[in-house]
Amino acid sequence: HMPQKKTGKTPAARMSPPNAPADDAPMTAEDYLALADEATSVKKRLEYIKKALELEPDNLFAQLMEAIENDDLLRMISLSEQMIAQEEASLRDQGYFKKECIGDFWLIWETRDYMRMRIKHLGMLTMIHRLRAAVAEAKDLLRLCTGDNVGARYILMGLYVALEEKDELEKLLGQYDEAGPETLFARSMTAFRFGDMEEALAQLKKIRVSSLRSFIHALLRDELEETYPEEFESVTYDGIYQYNTIGHLIEIWEQWAFLLPDSSAYLEWAYEALKKPRVRS
Repeated sequence: HMPQKKTGKTPAARMSPPNAPADDAPMTAEDYLALADEATSVKKRLEYIKKALELEPDNLFAQLMEAIENDDLLRMISLSEQMIAQEEASLRDQGYFKKECIGDFWLIWETRDYMRMRIKHLGMLTMIHRLRAAVAEAKDLLRLCTGDNVGARYILMGLYVALEEKDELEKLLGQYDEAGPETLFARSMTAFRFGDMEEALAQLKKIRVSSLRSFIHALLRDELEETYPEEFESVTYDGIYQYNTIGHLIEIWEQWAFLLPDSSAYLEWAYEALKKPRVRS
């Protein structure tokens, strides 16, 4: 997910949690960022971020928090790239980019902040429809962490659907033995795009989530938050959902938002295809 502006934690808070200052210690930029992270109003958050930047104008975390509050996505991407470059340089100096470490990122504790930055950057790229760049980013994340602890493969599935890369999609799915709703949606949508309606329906019907048709109806009308307020808040602000539930589907389509503009025909078809036939009396 992209960082949320409401009560959810910002990337700065998640990646570098500041320590509480001593009562008699002067306030630092980190202290102000901690206050900004806990503030419940945009006005207060911006006030604290401004104070942090007054103390440390080059603080990338503070700049990123400011960009988030101002909905400046291109600025966020630029700052994200700078933060990733800095973190990567540090990890290289420590020897973590040696051959024996590649593939085990995230399992190596010191690489986790870097992986968090990269997966958020991947999300940002999809938001501005830099899909080819996003594919490269996702593939590199899988190279660094073959077990994919950050879930890059799920975003990559959606990217291959969007780009109609059927062979690449099947190659990816072959690497991970899964049959969850991400896999089934990806296969169903790809079959639909290639005109194989029988396969599209077969894969769609394998999705074992109750009220799937109602979910698709809400998705089509951009009414997920209104229809499923508790599940939506749990997913988008806390990142919490259970497997094969409505919350899981919300998570998928939040990550695949870049697919929605070109998916209305598929979703309309899926909604009708899942309609139960009337039973004649």
